[in-house]
Amino acid sequence: CSKERPQWQCRKKASVSFGMPRTSSSISEGRFPIWLVFLPFALVGIVNVARAPSHAPVVSRRQLALQRSRQKPPDSGWAAVETSRSSAALSSEEATRIALEKGSQRVRAAAAAVSSPVRGVVTAEALDAVLPKGAVVWLTFSNAAYLHFAQNFYLSCAAVGRAHQLAIAALDPPSLSSWAGLGVPVLNFSVFGDASDFRGIGADQARFRRMGAMKVAAFLSLLRRGRPVLCSDVDTVWLADPEPFLRSRAAAADIAVTSDCLSREADANKRGDSRRFDPKGVWFCGH
Repeated sequence: CSKERPQWQCRKKASVSFGMPRTSSSISEGRFPIWLVFLPFALVGIVNVARAPSHAPVVSRRQLALQRSRQKPPDSGWAAVETSRSSAALSSEEATRIALEKGSQRVRAAAAAVSSPVRGVVTAEALDAVLPKGAVVWLTFSNAAYLHFAQNFYLSCAAVGRAHQLAIAALDPPSLSSWAGLGVPVLNFSVFGDASDFRGIGADQARFRRMGAMKVAAFLSLLRRGRPVLCSDVDTVWLADPEPFLRSRAAAADIAVTSDCLSREADANKRGDSRRFDPKGVWFCGH
């Protein structure tokens, strides 16, 4: 301090200083060093830094919870689900085998619940004899390659209450034996003898026409007895009973058909004139 700066100004400045006091008599003189207030916090920080390893990663609460959930015992349900998800995907053959096994169980149970005097291999005459007059015969075709599809089709018919009217036309011996063993009425057209998946059959016109002839023969065996026939391929399912709709329009047509195409515009675009559709693919819609 000097004459230009009175002593009280010097003491006021020293009392708010954050630096180390020059003498040990600061506290006794009423000049409390404020840096002492922060000393405990600094010491705690130093201790924490010293305890933590220098390479410790920063882990969020979400990451920590995920790590703990993965440490559950292997016999828990969670671990079983994770194990099944991480396992290799099923091959097509294995998936088909499982579908056939479970499908056979369900079809056998559904067939047992149907009140029908005919089961197994039947003829058109026998089927016509047991069905009420005017009842529609629901018909589809099955071979070994698409047996699991046919099982699914049967279950959809059972779900809408029409399994007692359904007959399966077997196109090969394996499917004939399978349907007979399940207790489902099956027409024997196994002379066709093709158990393949029909891929590439379009290039084999003779084989394709032979399959079509077998289907027409199945229709005629029932139509000649005055039976109306409702036929669907096995790669479809019935979500509701279509008979009320079809009967309401029975007077308008002798034969009603549907297209594989779900778009009227695409179905009409046989020549590929519409710019909306790929000209290379229009012929696939509705065949």
